[in-house]
Amino acid sequence: MNLNLTEAQFAELLELVHIGAYVRNAVREQEDDYNPTRDEALEDFLYKVALEHKIPGIELDKEIGYIGPTNQKEEQLHAIIEQYDEDQFWFELGRLLGQRDLRRTLTANEEGESEQSGWLPERVHELYEKYDEEFKRYGIERLEVNTAAPIPDVRDLLQ
Repeated sequence: MNLNLTEAQFAELLELVHIGAYVRNAVREQEDDYNPTRDEALEDFLYKVALEHKIPGIELDKEIGYIGPTNQKEEQLHAIIEQYDEDQFWFELGRLLGQRDLRRTLTANEEGESEQSGWLPERVHELYEKYDEEFKRYGIERLEVNTAAPIPDVRDLLQ
């Protein structure tokens, strides 16, 4: 297979591959399924092509023979990953808290409809919005752990 890409398109592809590989490899490491030979082969191949075509931000470390992003490029890519992680943290926290609050106030009718459809009632979006606004305004400043609260099975919250 051949692809005809401009230098800019290839550079964009490298960024996407790097970020995607970072995420995938992190998951595989957690699952004890990371294999550098398998998991880095495509990325290594693309970096070699990038070096041959003098794509900016790619270099050869002559000491160890590694071809990959320069430190500056690596910092740029990881800034994207960090921003994504930050956004996902707040999104997931709001989602979990919103669903927790919804479950605490579900009517029997809503519970029945939810079980049948597999969807949560529309009002869950109001709860998501409430937490989104809270976190944008105060971050975690007003979050507290209520040690007197009943403890549900945490697996219910992760669905």
